[in-house]
Amino acid sequence: KNTQRMKAVFLTEYGNDRACLTIGNTPNIERQELQGFEVLVRVKACGLGPLDLAVQHGIMSPLNRPLPTILGYELVGVVQSIGPEVKRLEVGQIVAGVVPVDYNGACCDYTILPEFSLVPIVSPGAERVRAIQPEVFASVLLGGLRAYTALHYKCKIVQGDSVLILDGASASQYLAIQLAGLWGCTVFTTCRSDEEKLLLTQSAFPFLARIIDLRSESILQILAETGNLGVDCVIEDEPLFISNTNEPDFPYSQSDILRCIAVHGCWVTSRSVQLDPPETLLLTRKSASVAFLMLQTWLL
Repeated sequence: KNTQRMKAVFLTEYGNDRACLTIGNTPNIERQELQGFEVLVRVKACGLGPLDLAVQHGIMSPLNRPLPTILGYELVGVVQSIGPEVKRLEVGQIVAGVVPVDYNGACCDYTILPEFSLVPIVSPGAERVRAIQPEVFASVLLGGLRAYTALHYKCKIVQGDSVLILDGASASQYLAIQLAGLWGCTVFTTCRSDEEKLLLTQSAFPFLARIIDLRSESILQILAETGNLGVDCVIEDEPLFISNTNEPDFPYSQSDILRCIAVHGCWVTSRSVQLDPPETLLLTRKSASVAFLMLQTWLL
């Protein structure tokens, strides 16, 4: 029996300190007999992002595994073996996937995931296999899927729509800007610093109509840009975290966001929304809606 141990990054306690994370050994699962739709993946690259911060701060504690748990919910790897019920994947395929939050993460040498959490990138022996950069794929998976889900499934945008993407220099929002532009939308965004403004300016996206600098302007500037009509879709970024309370922090006033939405518009957010009667009345008069997007929600 193979008793070799493998390395993994463990979260041992909730909090904002690096001491919460340790590198340790985990039992070798290479020779474990797989059941049903299970797939053994040799991890080539693992992405760390806002979901890992949410888990580390205890925000996802009702859902994730008991501590200690392994972080890393975005991965690219190679299929090593498959369970008897697996139909879409085969040994040797390069796959990308998002780890369910109630599973151990992918900051380890090998991981076992359900088939439905993985998609093939390249089949065995394909010529394109050399062009695959695992670290690039792993770094944009959740951000890209979040952006796609927000625009396509939540907002249901079409060519000609206008979209306000808050904090456009963040990972998922930067990708959302590009997706919305490729789909023929007029895009507005915001920035908070010289670095963010420089990134968005130098990107020179032709469909980016306006960058609102929040140091001197308000997001209500969008009303002046749209003739007081507002935008068809507002996408809010994933939450920041307040270090002393471990609570998510959303820097925008929800009343301001609601005023920016056009008739039949939509606000996509991850915050827990509690609307006052005047805000509910405003939504009703606009026939507008609020769509919730959990950090790990992804649809293919």
